[in-house]
Amino acid sequence: MTLIPERCIKGCFLRIRYFGAYNAISVKKGKLPLQYKLVAHVLLHCLSMRKGTFDELRDLMRSAMVALILNKTFNFSAMIFRYMSDNITKAKDRFYMYPRFVQMLIDDRLPEQMLPREASDLLKLQHMTDSSLGQVRVYQRSGNVILEKYLICHCARANYLAPEDDRWRHAECESDNEEFDDNDDDQLPPPPPPRQLSRKSTGS
Repeated sequence: MTLIPERCIKGCFLRIRYFGAYNAISVKKGKLPLQYKLVAHVLLHCLSMRKGTFDELRDLMRSAMVALILNKTFNFSAMIFRYMSDNITKAKDRFYMYPRFVQMLIDDRLPEQMLPREASDLLKLQHMTDSSLGQVRVYQRSGNVILEKYLICHCARANYLAPEDDRWRHAECESDNEEFDDNDDDQLPPPPPPRQLSRKSTGS
C-alpha cells in the first residue's frame, strides 16, 4: 500500500505544532496539542494493531493521521487487512483484532434477523463526555501548560482540498511557518502557541 511521504508527514506534524523532538520512527501522543491528541487517541485505540502502549504513533498510524488532517487519499481498508495479516503471520501472541470491523463482515453475510440475540450479547457504546475527554490530559506531564492549536485543513473545513504531491500546505497558505530543507536534522521544534489568558485575568 502507498504511504504518505515522510517529508509530508514531518511538515504536517510541525504545522500542527508537534512540540517533541521529531523523528521518523514514532510520534509521541503526549507532545501533540490537545485537539490533535484526541485524533491520535482515537486512531490508536480504534485502528492500530497494538494491545498496549497507546502513547505513540508508528508506521502506518502516522500516515493515517496526516491523511485525515490534509484530506489526502489513504487506503484504510488495506491498512486494516495488513495489520490482520501481520497478526496471523508475524505476531507471537495472536489476539482478536478489530472486532467491530470483523463484525461488519459477519453482519453482511449473516443478517441480524438470522441470528437471534440476547440483550447480554450486545455491547453498548456511550458518547464521550467532558469527564472522558479529560482523561486525554493524563498524557500531559504534570506542571506543563496544556497546549492547544486552532484546527487547520480538513479538521477545520469539510470541503478542504488536499495539497498536491507530497506537500503539506498550499502554496498560497500563510499560516504557521514550518518550512524546512533536507538538512534539518538539528532543527528545533516550533515554539508553543502563546498562552491564553483566563477570564479573571482579562477582566481585571
